[in-house]
Amino acid sequence: MENKFVKNIKKAYITPFAIVINTLTLFFYSIMFFHDDLLLKLPTYIYIFIGFWVLINLIYFIQEKNNVYKTNIRAVYRYIIVNILCGYSIPTALASIYVFGATVNGFEVFDYWLMIIGAMFMSWLGLHLILSSEFEISKYIKGNLFKLIGIVLKLAAFALLIYLTLMVPTTQDENKFICLSIIIIIAIDFFIGRSYFNYAFYITAKEEKYGDE
Repeated sequence: MENKFVKNIKKAYITPFAIVINTLTLFFYSIMFFHDDLLLKLPTYIYIFIGFWVLINLIYFIQEKNNVYKTNIRAVYRYIIVNILCGYSIPTALASIYVFGATVNGFEVFDYWLMIIGAMFMSWLGLHLILSSEFEISKYIKGNLFKLIGIVLKLAAFALLIYLTLMVPTTQDENKFICLSIIIIIAIDFFIGRSYFNYAFYITAKEEKYGDE
């Protein structure tokens, strides 16, 4: 029984959604990169992030398409971590279109980009607390208090992204991509939530298995 749950965790089915959004992101990256000759203008941190973004999406793609899977707890944790990193790299990459536009216009926006990263982390942490307490997958994170903290973190993350959309320097509405990333986060949360849901069943199945023994 636990094999079914591990398979559902490993195959979060993010790929079709990722292909659509990442293609859109690459389209805007390419337009600004080649039209405005940004090769030597883009900050190093964006190149590093793009490298990570491409790598983690490739790792996830291989994970999803590979039909061989392990059922030990370390492998399950690895599957979930890859799902989370891949999932949240998608809205982060979309929001980072702003950095391309800001660079074209000569703005230094590293601090704002760090705030975007911080908002993404807060959003995931909020989701983690909500789902962990809801599905009772951790003996340390349970009860309505953690769920409430998770909701507050989630709303704070969205509020921060909206605040950044309104406050960052901009000339051609490139800041709108920051706000648009909220919609992508909500969609990604459903994929990641599915992993947490199946992880809860995986834990229950293991407990019942060892309990019977």
